[in-house]
Amino acid sequence: MQIITDCQALDEFLSHAMTQKYVACDTEFVRVRTYFPDLALIQLATTTRDVLIDPLEVKDLSGLKKLFESKKIIKIFHAPRQDLEILRHDFNFRPVNIFDSQIAAALYGLQDQIGYEGLVKEFLDVQLDKSSQFTNWLERPLSEEQLTYAANDVTYLIKVYEKMMSDMGTRFEWARDLSRSYENDGLFETDLRPLYYKWANRVKNENQRVKLWSAISWREERAIQVNRPRPWILKDKELLDYAKEEKGKFPSHLDDFVSKHQSKHLKIVRQMNKDKVKSLSAKQRNALKELKKTAGKIAEECKMPLRYLASKEDFDYYIRSHDVPSDGFDWQYTLLWKAIRDFKPENTQEKESD
Repeated sequence: MQIITDCQALDEFLSHAMTQKYVACDTEFVRVRTYFPDLALIQLATTTRDVLIDPLEVKDLSGLKKLFESKKIIKIFHAPRQDLEILRHDFNFRPVNIFDSQIAAALYGLQDQIGYEGLVKEFLDVQLDKSSQFTNWLERPLSEEQLTYAANDVTYLIKVYEKMMSDMGTRFEWARDLSRSYENDGLFETDLRPLYYKWANRVKNENQRVKLWSAISWREERAIQVNRPRPWILKDKELLDYAKEEKGKFPSHLDDFVSKHQSKHLKIVRQMNKDKVKSLSAKQRNALKELKKTAGKIAEECKMPLRYLASKEDFDYYIRSHDVPSDGFDWQYTLLWKAIRDFKPENTQEKESD
């Protein structure tokens, strides 16, 4: 295990890493008092070397861009959603050729969303020491136990990956297919609409719905701007109270924001309400329930989570159109859609209800 604290050592390791077929990756971060995670450590491993890169000491990490964005080198992570968010936000890296060992484990037939400790135990029969799991990774110096814990998060990933590649057969390629989702920018964008839909029916009129959407939007912008958790800006109940014109202490610049964006937000709210009107009819909802039940049995027989065969949006699209989504993988069509192609519930293409 090597601790990298300067650019020269980082460049030397990267010269080695760029010659490898795959590199195991992880990060340690703290996300308590901030909107964005505070990066505290980057762990990388090859078949012969493990390194811990200290971003508090290494001031220029731009050299990592070439590694993370290399299409030739497979980057092995375990449940990397937040790790990739950090790399994107802090350094504008767009990692590609990612392999998620958690996805692969689920396709292998293990517990869905299995943790890294369980993964290593299952594949390598190694029991990891997790006593340092709740470390404040921004503190320095880090103890030997903490450094070992961090290094272990990548030390075993390549061995797990190689065993998966050996044991999983075709399903290994399926895991690689599903891991491509981490290359989609949309995965890392915050969608505020579900929060609006959750509360829109608790206000009286269109004006209040505009205020609700404006308050949600303002809180998000403000949280990002000052890098603080959303509830530190306004709590959820305060958003609703503001929209309902309840008495309370609200930031004066929230009113300014609402006034400034009144016209734009009115159009957005009307469009969202129009989209909501397009909800499924009662018969379509029943058909969707039956479709998911049938699909769930297929997923169970295939020994994998249903979401790896199709998304909620895929099922919704099928019920509305009776057409199979065109953006899936061939193996998903073979396992799921081909098996239910005769599923045509009656009278589900009627006019959608309000």
